[in-house]
This record gives sequence, structure tokens and C-alpha cells, in this order.
Amino acid sequence: MVLGLFAAVVIGGSSILRVGGGGGDLGAQQTDDPLPVSVRIVTWDDHYTVTDRFVGRLEPARQATLGFERGGLVTDVMVEEGDRIDAGTVLALLDGALLRAERDRLVAQRARAAAALELARLTADRQRTLAGQGHTSTQRFDEARLSADVAAAELAGIDAALRRIDLDLEKSALLAPFAGTVGARLVDPGMVVSAGTGVLDVLETDRPQARIGIAPEASLSLSAGQAVTVHAAAGQTVDGTIAAVRPDLSTATRTTTVLIDLAGPPPAAFGDTVALELTRRIDQRGAWVPVESLSEGDRGLWTVLLAGPADDGGAAVDRAVVEILHVQGDRVFVRGTLRDGDRLIDAGPHRVVPGQRVAVSSAAERREPG
Repeated sequence: MVLGLFAAVVIGGSSILRVGGGGGDLGAQQTDDPLPVSVRIVTWDDHYTVTDRFVGRLEPARQATLGFERGGLVTDVMVEEGDRIDAGTVLALLDGALLRAERDRLVAQRARAAAALELARLTADRQRTLAGQGHTSTQRFDEARLSADVAAAELAGIDAALRRIDLDLEKSALLAPFAGTVGARLVDPGMVVSAGTGVLDVLETDRPQARIGIAPEASLSLSAGQAVTVHAAAGQTVDGTIAAVRPDLSTATRTTTVLIDLAGPPPAAFGDTVALELTRRIDQRGAWVPVESLSEGDRGLWTVLLAGPADDGGAAVDRAVVEILHVQGDRVFVRGTLRDGDRLIDAGPHRVVPGQRVAVSSAAERREPG
């Protein structure tokens, strides 16, 4: 009975060994099967485009802090912050009582000077007649003639003083230099201001302008009058025209300032950020590949895997070294040992290794768009 049990164990063990060996042969057979991979055909291009985004701010085309040209007492400020104004609107007034009193004095002085001039001219005419008849000396005639000239000069001086008074009275009213909106109100009635003291800030809100600093190399393609598109907040875009490209560089940002006149009302509040996108062509031969096809290599380079020809007529994994020139979304523009028409393994490079046999479906082959 013991011998029978031993024989059964031996027979069972042999059966188990055969099954295990069969399983090992099946695993090896599965490992030898080519692994399906997704590929795309590499297409070389002679250039790529780069879209740069430059940020600036929105501002009015003109902004001024208004003040009186002379000092005095502010008697009235007719506008409040945020008021819309037209060009030539009276915004504030200075007290003109002293100027009007001075003008009245000059008017009376002018009347006196005018009477003195008339008398001097009459006297000169009489002396001229008497001198012609030999009844007076030449000295008396010259004195009368020159006295008339002096009276005329005095009258001209008074007229000039009156014009100065009238000009000061005119400048006692602060006028809007352009249409726009009142910003800050800096003084109130009753305050005494000196010449040039800021009274109101005025913004030319009907002419919004973007001030954007761009890279010097990008500014070479821009010129005054060129049409561009400016991007504002919330994805809003506004058409604009380049007003000026400054020839100097900002010492703080090392950028070139571009001024852009925008069409229509301001797309955002003044001082808000706006952006200008510029597309430029880079003449460099290379190819576009998906980001997920890249693996990190040595010395700052990258590698991609290719489905190259195998000795048995199938496909085997090969490696190519590339250098990244530009990144755009989920793809990169590279140059290296890739060739035009290579079959790039565009996904899952970690699943295969160089030399491994792979299966490429004809339906999986596609070209990378340029």
C-alpha cells in the first residue's frame, strides 16, 4: 500500500511538472509576439512660427492735470469727478475783482491819455502853421510835435496794459483742452492757488490707447499705421492701429514701447492690462513631434523611438537623438537624427526598448500636421 501511494505521488508530480513546463513555453511564445505600437510619419519643415505675447496697459491718448496760469482765489469749480466734458467747457473760475478794478483804472487813464494826445496834436498843428508864417521858432514847433508823439506812446502803453488785463480775465476761466472725462478734483472753491497748481485731472476717454513694451527684435516688423489686434480682459479683442514705435529702450525692462490707438470705447478700465500677440517665422529645418513621444537623454538632449525595418522584414524599435527648438502646446519642433519619412512611435515610449520587434498597423500610420 505504501508503494502504491509513492507511485501515485510520483505520477502526479510528473503531471504537474509537464503542466508547468507547458506554461513556460506559452509565456515565451507570448513574449516573442511583436508589440503593437502607434506611429506617425515624420515630415520635415524648413521653418516654424513663434507667437509671442507682450503685456502692457490701457491708458487715454491724452491726460492732463489742469491749472491756472496765474494765482488767485478759486471762486467756483463747475465739474465733479467722472463728469463728461466737451472741449472748451469752463471747468473752474478764479476771482477777477482785482483785475476788473485795475481795468477800470486803466480805462480812465486811457481817456486822459487820449485827451492829452488830442491836445498835443492840435498844438503841433498850430505850431506848424505859425512856423510856416515865421511867427514861431523851430524849437517851439519841434517841442509841440514831439509832445504829440509822447502822448501817442503813452496811449499805446495803456492799450497794451488793457489787453494784458483782458487776457488775465480770460485766463481766470479754466477751459477743457479736449473732450473727455474729469478724473481727480484737486481743489475746491475758497482755496487760494498759485500759478500752475493742479486743479483737475482730465482724461481723453474717447481715444483709448495701449502702451505695450515688446522685445526689440519683434519691434523691427512693426511700423506706424499698421493694423493689429489687442487682447483685453475676459478674452475680448479690439482692433487697433500702431500710432508710434519709440526708437529707445526702456531702461527698466529693456523693451521697445509701442503705442496703439484702439478703435471704439475703452475695452477695460484705464490702467488695466492688455496684450499684443505677434507671430514671427523662424527659418530652421526640423520636424514636429508629440511631447509624449520624448524621453530625456544625456547632455540636455532628448530621444525618440522609431519603428525601423527589422532583419526579418518586420519592424524593430530604433532610437533617434533630437534637440528641442520650440514648444507649442502638446507638440515640439525638434532637429536631430530624425529623417523625413521615419515612422515615429508617438505614444508610450516606455513600453518598448531599442531592438524590440513591434507591429505597425497601416491604419496607425499618419502624418504630423505642420
